[in-house]
Amino acid sequence: MKSRYALIGALLAALSFSAQAEVCALSTQTEITICTVREYNKAEKRINSLYKGISARLSLEERAILKKSELAWIKYKDTTCESEASEYEGGSMQPMVRNQCLTRITNARIKWLQDNY
Repeated sequence: MKSRYALIGALLAALSFSAQAEVCALSTQTEITICTVREYNKAEKRINSLYKGISARLSLEERAILKKSELAWIKYKDTTCESEASEYEGGSMQPMVRNQCLTRITNARIKWLQDNY
């Protein structure tokens, strides 16, 4: 069962890597990791800006619900990406895989917020 999860993690990392390969088409692991940090930072800025805009339009009650949802989502995102990256524990790919996961999940949340608010 654990080997199945390892295979799934490796496939997700490969898909995530190929999706960002055009953005981060660099030659060394360090350069690619730095690029994935930049991509995640961009996604974080977008979601924070979107969240503030949405929050400003909501009533106090709706804002409290959104905040509770966001806090739960942050825990999910962090836990999921730590789990994905743990497949590469101690390796040079670990930070890159974590950053790619954070970016992917953040971009999915951005789309969800746009579609639902």
